Amino acid sequence: MPINTPYLDLKTAIIKLEAEKATKEQLLRDQFKITYDNISPLNIIKNTFSSFAASPEVRNSFFTILLPLATGLISKKVFAGTRSQKLYIQAGVLILDALNRYVSNNPEAINSISHYILNLFHKKKSPDKQA
Repeated sequence: MPINTPYLDLKTAIIKLEAEKATKEQLLRDQFKITYDNISPLNIIKNTFSSFAASPEVRNSFFTILLPLATGLISKKVFAGTRSQKLYIQAGVLILDALNRYVSNNPEAINSISHYILNLFHKKKSPDKQA
């Protein structure tokens, strides 16, 4: 067994510090890689969208946003699709205007419809998870 001398104590201290340096260096490299991955534009967009979609307000109002857009698109295709008959175009504009007024004046009706549709999807997913 070697005698503890200042030289041996210094040598063991250097070995410990080098091992500590190597672990800290590896942790720093890992942290740099994580930071670099999070800063990339694709990941920024992906993280922003996932945090936006994860908020409960957006989930609850998703159909409130989607339903007027879908009805507007459908009514525009149905009524404004025939360019030769101006009566259909004018009727389509009036129906679209009435629909937009109804949606803006009755958000609770759209919200209840969206909850009903979401419940239908949740009921369909429940038996699949049990099977």
